[in-house]
Amino acid sequence: MEVGENRIFKRIDAELNTDGRFVLYWMQIHRRLNFNFALQRAVELARSSNRPLLIYEGLRPDYPHSSDRFHGFLMDGMAEHCAAFAQCGGLLGPDLNRESMAKMFPPGLLGASKSAAKANAAFLAADCYYLPFLPRSPQDARGFLVRLCNQAVAVVSDEFPTFIIPGQNQALQNKLTICFETVDANGIIPLKETKSDPYSAYLFRKILQKRFTSCFKEFPLEFPIGAGKASGGSSGGKAKGSQVVRSAGTSASTASSTSNAANASPDATALRWDDLGMEAFRGEIRQSLELLSDWCQSDSDSKRRKLLEQFTLVHRVELLPMRGQPVAFPSPLLAFLRRSPSEPAPPNEPSS
Repeated sequence: MEVGENRIFKRIDAELNTDGRFVLYWMQIHRRLNFNFALQRAVELARSSNRPLLIYEGLRPDYPHSSDRFHGFLMDGMAEHCAAFAQCGGLLGPDLNRESMAKMFPPGLLGASKSAAKANAAFLAADCYYLPFLPRSPQDARGFLVRLCNQAVAVVSDEFPTFIIPGQNQALQNKLTICFETVDANGIIPLKETKSDPYSAYLFRKILQKRFTSCFKEFPLEFPIGAGKASGGSSGGKAKGSQVVRSAGTSASTASSTSNAANASPDATALRWDDLGMEAFRGEIRQSLELLSDWCQSDSDSKRRKLLEQFTLVHRVELLPMRGQPVAFPSPLLAFLRRSPSEPAPPNEPSS
């Protein structure tokens, strides 16, 4: 299923960069590998251009209200992503191989859930890679993202109406000339379905009632990575038997460049650290991977707090008892639902 145009914001409506090495998905706010329209759109562009997909997830320490609590929660998710891609050989970094990946991020970190097994199967079937970055200061990250983008076929990121995301998207847009899209993965009703900000709850409910059914049918794929892989053909990707297929999910403005990019050698779908041209950040990326490895293998909050001391954060806002990982989420959710009242409150009650 293709991502609908009502979720895609074409910030730079340019042709695909046929000299690019990969399609880049900059994961900013929709930090999940499943049910993510932005990731799904990036997969579409990667397949149509016959290039691998590179997911870049960074976390600087200078965002508003940065603290141990927020930083730790986000690092939980990044560590889980590292473990997922380490299992299939898709984790990128200096001097990494299968053996070192398994040592840094043991397979047992993801648990033995059916969801983890399905995700691993999807990643093994895909030409998809993951690059995390935890700069100690804003200066450590200076120039990193733009340099990475300049080597991409196209760049996809998250559309989000608040916090620092609009400013970051605009800043990157001002520095790029290649195709740059942001994708709305915020909820069931796309932002584009409202022409302007509703000035009353009544009007907003009318929009929801009118649009809900059609929008609910356009549900994101559970595992966009590896979904719908074709049989036959060959690929130079990391997994034996992985395929790169053509997709009809390319806009008219990029159709001509797509046909050129798709004629590239099959070897173009394999990606290594050395291919990224990011040697200037070798030390910082290596430190990030080591930190995430230590983080996910730490068995106490005191050890995790010690790791966070190297960042300039508000340390008095402490870590949450719940980890920021999908595998840790079901139990607290079920406990919350059991505490909820069985009977709904009357609609005119303030608490309803």
